[in-house]
Amino acid sequence: MKIQAGKEKVTIIPAKLTRNAPGKSANQKLRVAAYCRVSTDSEEQINSYKNQLAYYTEKINSKTEWKFAGIYADEGITGTSMKHREDFKRMLRACREGRIDLILCKSVSRFGRNSVDVLRTIRALRERGIGVMFEKEGVDTRTMNSELILAFHSAFSQSESESIRENVRRGLHMAYAQGTVTIPSNTYGFCEGENGDIAIDPEQAQVIRSIYQWFLDGGSLQMIGKRLESQNVLSPRGKETWSIATIRSILSNVKYKGDVLLQKTYKPSLFSEHAIENNGDLPKYYIAGCLPQILEPDIFDRAQEEMAKRVSKRPMSENAKTPF
Repeated sequence: MKIQAGKEKVTIIPAKLTRNAPGKSANQKLRVAAYCRVSTDSEEQINSYKNQLAYYTEKINSKTEWKFAGIYADEGITGTSMKHREDFKRMLRACREGRIDLILCKSVSRFGRNSVDVLRTIRALRERGIGVMFEKEGVDTRTMNSELILAFHSAFSQSESESIRENVRRGLHMAYAQGTVTIPSNTYGFCEGENGDIAIDPEQAQVIRSIYQWFLDGGSLQMIGKRLESQNVLSPRGKETWSIATIRSILSNVKYKGDVLLQKTYKPSLFSEHAIENNGDLPKYYIAGCLPQILEPDIFDRAQEEMAKRVSKRPMSENAKTPF
């Protein structure tokens, strides 16, 4: 049966925040943990990280109704993915094992910047009777209306991350267009000079020149690898064996003739784990003469012609991994 009593007869009784997790009596203490995260290694962020640890340790221990359940912290780790946040995953494991009733966190963005991951995690915790308190936003997920507020804040955090990423990308493109070049310090054949500039590593440069010479003399990639191994030359990764892929990479690296090709790969989105090859989706930047030359340009160009010639002579059915 349906009864229409009238709106004027309705009194709304506000929900009361339940201080005790399901299954815990009023005289049992809540086991409270905290999660902290900073995403850069700058001195300012490191200080913030240490301050968070001290703050939450003091805060939890000062509450008589709380029992300290640990501080979980990831330092210098981005919040866009859970993959590399080891302490975050360790905290969730403790929750699954029933060792935590409540988690404290400074803000939603500290908890995570991927709104889907944040909401999925919060829902999974709520199903176990575990709440999360976000101080900055004033959100406590133990209240019934918190998920809508949380959705807004986590979406905002994701948008903020995407905005930062876009600004960084624009900055890089402007630097590329101006001819500003930065290469990894471990690029084979190069090292850091006395003034912090890019210099040639004499020993590695000689290995590179030998690889090109042997290739132009008709040597296969497999033969070149065996020759290097017989001379006890370590690979760019410090291994005693040389792969065909490594030798092929050296034979096609324009850096060795003093040039750089930038943005050969890119990450399609903020949450992409791996970069993909740039096949014209974004502009590339070819900067000539910006590095010290290990090879004469003519030697490099001849090697590219020889590489193309050998590829064209291979039967179509031949396995692509077969050495030249």
